[in-house]
Amino acid sequence: ASKFAGFSYGEADILRRAMSKKNRAVLENERQHFVEGASRNGYSEQLSKQIFDLILKFADYGFPRAHAVSYSKVAYTMAYLKVHYTNYFYANILTNVIGSEKKTEQMIAEAKTMNLKILPPDINESHWYYKAAEQGIYLSLGTIKG
Repeated sequence: ASKFAGFSYGEADILRRAMSKKNRAVLENERQHFVEGASRNGYSEQLSKQIFDLILKFADYGFPRAHAVSYSKVAYTMAYLKVHYTNYFYANILTNVIGSEKKTEQMIAEAKTMNLKILPPDINESHWYYKAAEQGIYLSLGTIKG
């Protein structure tokens, strides 16, 4: 809005707040101001209206609060599990990245920074997935090549 329509930072912030709160009345009031400012900057009325319509569409979606809450709950749960059940957390993460050598290497390196022992496959303990154990994480039998 600042560059395209010449809004001051204060005016752009009013537009941003109206978008985040989905305040249709304020957004509609700003439409003409936006189109006029864009016209002064050499943009066509048609283009400026199209751009403002995109702004309105984004304001309708944006990032709904329900999504933000659910994402924050997932992030909190993941952090809790990572700290309190580290071996189970990494065993599951590693199982989820089976097939991606690069991601597996990254996750094993990260697990080692958490002082987890990566144990070799054990015919009595290992499965096709990574297995958490008190002493560390058993590699998946699928990691055996040849």
